[in-house]
Amino acid sequence: MTCRPRFLRLTVFLIPFAVGSCGGSNSPAAAEFDPANRFAYKSRRQGNEEIYAATVDGSSELNLTDHPAQDSSPAWSPDGSKIAFVSARDLDFELYVMDADGSNQMRLTQRSGEDVAPAWSPDGSRIAYTAEEIGNFDIFMMNPDGSDVVQLTTGRERDGSPAWSPDGTRLAFESRRDGNFEIYVMELASGATTRLTDHPAWDSSPAWSPDGTRLAFTSSRDADFEIYSMNVEGGDLKRITRRPGNDGGAAWSPDGLRIAFQSIELASFQIFMIDPDGDNLVQLTNNIEDDTSPAWFPLSLQ
Repeated sequence: MTCRPRFLRLTVFLIPFAVGSCGGSNSPAAAEFDPANRFAYKSRRQGNEEIYAATVDGSSELNLTDHPAQDSSPAWSPDGSKIAFVSARDLDFELYVMDADGSNQMRLTQRSGEDVAPAWSPDGSRIAYTAEEIGNFDIFMMNPDGSDVVQLTTGRERDGSPAWSPDGTRLAFESRRDGNFEIYVMELASGATTRLTDHPAWDSSPAWSPDGTRLAFTSSRDADFEIYSMNVEGGDLKRITRRPGNDGGAAWSPDGLRIAFQSIELASFQIFMIDPDGDNLVQLTNNIEDDTSPAWFPLSLQ
């Protein structure tokens, strides 16, 4: 999959989850599943990576994929009816889509290389993603049924982790085209690309705020990996997390008031949320195995 740092360690306030019924596309629990007020994420609690959904208040959670292969990187469609995700169930990493209750899982990509990091356009008409192309990773987009594939970036260095602007006109992404990972933004109409960060540290995994004014991202510029934000021109840099271990995978809540992220808690990654100014840190998951890659359910349907 796309090159990633291995994030490292944490603690804080705890909201324990009540473990709900685990079920895949054929389980009774899936048929009763209501995704409103939930977030999706990846967990290794059953020994391999699966996609779960859980309520933010910790009242319930559900295994949506329930497959022996690795399933990861959940991304909600804007109408909340579907989740795109990555799976290794067909030998290499490909993109799939399922209904919000885990049913009707369908493969979208049919490539020989890896396809990862799906991101829905705000109008739901396209999915951007990272794909291996002749030994390198570039950014592509396609229709939600896997048709009409278009390559957006080219070059000999790695591009990945696309994130749509709320108005659907731009894509932020990470790239190593200038020697190390930095954050860039592309105007989709013209293809014009602007570099937003310029630092010798690793800057990656951009995420737009819902109002389109800021980008959260992961950076190693202060010795370990932390969450930062900047305005969409690359200025007004703010450090959000200040934990002793590594933090990553920032995801803004749909109302823009909170940022979910993954961080090490004791021996495993867990999911936390925090205010964009760095206050009010809350731990959302508490498991022996890793919980990562939080993705919020769309606000308009909550």
